Amino acid sequence: MRMMRSMSVGAAIGLMVLVVSWPDPSTARDRRPDPRSGSAAQGLEVVTGTYFCQGTVYTDEQQADVSIGIYLGATSDLVASFFAPSRRVRDIPADLGAMRDICLARIESARSVFPELCALSELEDEGGDFGNGSSINVSFQFSCLGSRDEVVGVLGAIGREIVTAEIPGAR
Repeated sequence: MRMMRSMSVGAAIGLMVLVVSWPDPSTARDRRPDPRSGSAAQGLEVVTGTYFCQGTVYTDEQQADVSIGIYLGATSDLVASFFAPSRRVRDIPADLGAMRDICLARIESARSVFPELCALSELEDEGGDFGNGSSINVSFQFSCLGSRDEVVGVLGAIGREIVTAEIPGAR
């Protein structure tokens, strides 16, 4: 009888030790290494490409539109594109300047998304007049450490912001 009692006490103590030492799933998750730190950076790659934004105003039709293209890799595969339907404009020079400012501001905001991981080249601001209108072209080369989907997702979100931004004077 005494042996049975000591076995049951021992089993109870063993069960308590097991319960106390069982890892808490919430803290176990917290102990996992940060995927972006050191050697744990698995699944990350250097994603390079070109981000191109064009704003165009057609003087003969008093229309303005904005388009975005994201190209990845050396082969310049188009992985995302966005287009804003043409909008009527009243003041061509002011609207072209506004589109340029919108493009530059939104693209510049990409720098804050990947603070130490993203190195963007200097912005190239090109464009000019053509037969029936004027255009602003803004592009940059980017090189980000991250997953391809993450980089395209972030830059794509900025592209959607640009093409849906309100152009002053547009109606």
